[in-house]
Formats: sequence, structure tokens, C-alpha cells
Amino acid sequence: MSVAFGGTLGCGPLADLVESALQHEGITRLRDRIHGPDQGCCTVLVDSLGERTVLVIDDSEAVRTA
Repeated sequence: MSVAFGGTLGCGPLADLVESALQHEGITRLRDRIHGPDQGCCTVLVDSLGERTVLVIDDSEAVRTA
């Protein structure tokens, strides 16, 4: 199946990690990287009862463009 990434990719160490993973999997990036912000980070905490807490720090993926 052909797959492409249409999200926003910034510049910085986290964005470089995402870019590397996309290239490794042969996934085409549809948009140019934006200069300035890095990628954000999402951490999921799960307690002993299975309840989830999601901690999100958004960055370039929160930037919307046409």
C-alpha cells in the first residue's frame, strides 16, 4: 500500500528523528519542513486500572497552513 505523510514536520532533533523514521519506512513527505519549531511530544501514562493520561507538548504539528 502506498503511504504518505501529510502532517507538518518542523526542524530540530525530534523532527530529524521523525524524518529518519519516515525515510526508513519509505514514506513520502508531502509538504516541506517548516523552519523554526521542532516536533512536539506526546507521552501516555497508564495507571494500574488502565486509565490513561495523555501529556501533549505541541510544536510544529500545531502550525496550520493552507
